Amino acid sequence: MKSGSGPESNAKVQIPMKLQAGSKSELLVTTHPWVILDIGFSQNKSCGLILGSCEPICLNFGETCRAVADWINHQNSPINLMIEAPLSMAFDLKDNPVPRKVEKLGSITRPWYSGPGATVLVAAIHLIAYLRDRCPDASIVLFEGFVSFKPREGKSDHRWDANRLSESVRSGPSASVEFWDEADLRADGTTLMSVFVPCGFNPGIPAIVRVLG
Repeated sequence: MKSGSGPESNAKVQIPMKLQAGSKSELLVTTHPWVILDIGFSQNKSCGLILGSCEPICLNFGETCRAVADWINHQNSPINLMIEAPLSMAFDLKDNPVPRKVEKLGSITRPWYSGPGATVLVAAIHLIAYLRDRCPDASIVLFEGFVSFKPREGKSDHRWDANRLSESVRSGPSASVEFWDEADLRADGTTLMSVFVPCGFNPGIPAIVRVLG
């Protein structure tokens, strides 16, 4: 990819910045500033982004990478980064991908390994690779957002999804907002791992904020 045309890829394994998975208990007490991202993977404005106390904006993927990196590099403390994308994976005893418990609601399943979930998983990996190169001094606590099980007729609004996640972090669990930890995700006979393990590093399994409807 030509310089300046968008996020650049490379084959480095080690990440210089500090990246660690956040826990459910940290969601309740953290005072770090937040980046909330309803991520897309497109030249279109498919990313809904909230930087700190700013209003939600809609950007394409390349613009989002640059905006997040620039904002992080102007912070003087660790930051919380919530990405609405699968940040962990589940496999059965035969090494086949299976849905995580958070991806099931009644008879409906939204698995991490197919459809939109798989697309934004790849987007999240590329974003973290971009931040690794651009934010070497950053300390990032990683969380997963999951706004799903919306009515099929409802039109997706990326800024609205980012705002729902931001409000859910501030208000805490409720009838429509759930906080999930690694222990909540794990089903019998399955193995969980970070989506970054195949990339050569393991920040752990981030807690998930699931927003219903």
